[in-house]
Amino acid sequence: MSSNISNENKMIEKYDSIMRGMSSIYKSIFLIDLEARSISQLDHDENTKRFFNEDENYFEILKNFLRNTVVIEHLYDALTFCDVHTIKPRLRYKNVIDSEFIGNDAGWFRAQFIVLERSEAGVPVRLVFTTQIIDDEKNAIDEQQRIIRSLADIYFTLHLFDLEKDTVTEVSTQNLIHKIHSENYRKGCQKTISAAIDQTTDEKYIDHMREFTDLSTLNERMHDKKIISTEFIGYAGWAKGSFIEVECDNSGKLKKVLYATQIIDDEKHREELLVKTALTDELTGLLNRRAYDNDIKELFEPVVNISDITLIAIDVNGLKDANDTLGHEAGDELIIGASDCLKKGFLSYGKVYRIGGDEFVAVIEADGGKIADIMQEFQNLCDSWQGKLVSGLSLSYGYVRTLDYKGYSFLEIMKEADKKMYACKEEYYKRSGNDRRRRT
Repeated sequence: MSSNISNENKMIEKYDSIMRGMSSIYKSIFLIDLEARSISQLDHDENTKRFFNEDENYFEILKNFLRNTVVIEHLYDALTFCDVHTIKPRLRYKNVIDSEFIGNDAGWFRAQFIVLERSEAGVPVRLVFTTQIIDDEKNAIDEQQRIIRSLADIYFTLHLFDLEKDTVTEVSTQNLIHKIHSENYRKGCQKTISAAIDQTTDEKYIDHMREFTDLSTLNERMHDKKIISTEFIGYAGWAKGSFIEVECDNSGKLKKVLYATQIIDDEKHREELLVKTALTDELTGLLNRRAYDNDIKELFEPVVNISDITLIAIDVNGLKDANDTLGHEAGDELIIGASDCLKKGFLSYGKVYRIGGDEFVAVIEADGGKIADIMQEFQNLCDSWQGKLVSGLSLSYGYVRTLDYKGYSFLEIMKEADKKMYACKEEYYKRSGNDRRRRT
């Protein structure tokens, strides 16, 4: 026994200066020699001394200390954490492990094992066991956690990133994200979130989301901001990703942030539906005048960017006659019939708009040599159409290629298409001999 006491004294002397520095931080400090199977008290707490009975082994001394220190509800977890029989594998690749418990007297405390020495094989041989009162800190953390947990009811997934410790904690998650987190959390914050982005984001948005979740630029992007967000398409549809500030240091550098996602697929589809409704002609389902004005502005400004586009001006023949003699239902049938032919003839090449009562415009892209075939196919569609109230469909149209009018504005080019359309309409009324158009 005297030999063991001598060895313990030598160890205490070796680490004395270290322990003195630690004594201001920790309430209890024990030195554990796993090779000698011994434990020594390095702090000067008189209440703790009573547990150091020379007749008991080091594990029993530690267990007695815990039984008299930890509340019964936390005792099993404390004994499991402090099981010296499993400490070597738990500290194989770590120098520190810790856990938190509620004490009988001082409230919450944190227990730690800190490696002091390892064998040549890397196995821990000497440790420090410490306890630290964290009740005030824990109360602050509990309040923070309460707020974070309340956010979990709002968000689809919620993860806490400790940027100082480089750790990720799940607050609220889904099965797929949980699996990715479980496979990657030991790799740190950036690798964990990058793995989630790569495996759950639509490829069209991957580069955007990699940039948004780049933690190396997060401080700069969140300067003077509590939250930053972006939208993307993920495995569950449209989503919003957000970084939310949780804690900063005295210099304003982020210490902890939440990364949250919200599913906004329904909201996005409602938004898209509103936009579509605003840009769609109710009767025909074609794009309307508002969409036409928006698209033309994008296509033709500036003029120098005009590509090889064919503009087709279309007008329904005999609409007024149908309305006057057969009723407006017959006129609507003609307009819907015209739109059906336009959809079949041109939508695979571009867009079709209803810009007025019986006026349509198609904007298509096709090789110049193919235009004649496209127009002939369109004419065949018109010739074969039959309605229930109207027996046939006649359309007048004129088309021009923008490449034939370099340097012209869109209005000038469209006027050329209109001229050709009106010339076609004149031919129709000459042949029919029934010109009932309203003249001004």
